[in-house]
Amino acid sequence: MNLSHVHAFVRVVEARSFTQAARALDLPTSSVSRAISRLEAELGAKLFERTTRRLALTSLGRAYYEHAARALAELSEGERRVGELQRDPRGEVRVTAPADLDDGFFARCLADFTKVHPRIRVTCVLSNNYVDLIAERFDLAMRIAESLPDSSLVARQLGRYRAWLVASPEYLARRGHPKRPGDLADHDCVLNVPRDGASTWVLIGPRGEQSVEVRGRLAADDLRFARDLVVAGAGIGVLPLAPGASEPVDERLVRVLPQYTMRAPSLFAVVPSAKRLASRVSLLRDHLVNAYASTV
Repeated sequence: MNLSHVHAFVRVVEARSFTQAARALDLPTSSVSRAISRLEAELGAKLFERTTRRLALTSLGRAYYEHAARALAELSEGERRVGELQRDPRGEVRVTAPADLDDGFFARCLADFTKVHPRIRVTCVLSNNYVDLIAERFDLAMRIAESLPDSSLVARQLGRYRAWLVASPEYLARRGHPKRPGDLADHDCVLNVPRDGASTWVLIGPRGEQSVEVRGRLAADDLRFARDLVVAGAGIGVLPLAPGASEPVDERLVRVLPQYTMRAPSLFAVVPSAKRLASRVSLLRDHLVNAYASTV
């Protein structure tokens, strides 16, 4: 069904004239007449009785007009409502993020956003598992990765993590301070879910990148818990500093090999598609981009 034909039909009925309807639609009268003929052909029904002096609806035409006029009014209201929501965004934005994303900067970003946009609700689901945005109906995801694969998803980089090696004073008093990256092989390390208790750490220092094979008896998939293990004296671990995070002040931890940093991933804000993105979602994404950029 061609909606332009239906629209022409309703205007002819309301104007009681093909000529007046054509003028209102800014179309030639012949185009309006042709639209009505095609609509009648699509319906298989005669809608008008035409004479040289008058234009009248048939009984089928009257029945069809009642539904057509109501349907077009509903469509018009829908368009008006969409425009209103675009001008004054409201509703829910569903966000997924890693549980150990950062030390609170992301939470402050969301709190600031809802102060500026009080009609928008943000529901944030925290999970360290990979979440399918489309299948699980999320509007935006915070992703930590070196890079993201090509897909229909659209990603904006918010910043890059930094990472230090740290240990507890008690552990260093017991096992000593490593002097060079190769010394890490003789230490217990807190690992990020390795296979067979081993992992490769890439350190960046005065001589560029250096890969070191490290081993450990404790591993975790949660950064906060891994930090707790390091504080408890389990070994040397990686302390990630998220974009927007200030340098930590924690007497329970001592930086190890301070002239080196660890190679670290980036933080991305990801949306399912840039096309037809709801304004409330684009507003949140842009807010995050600006907030993280201000910390650089």
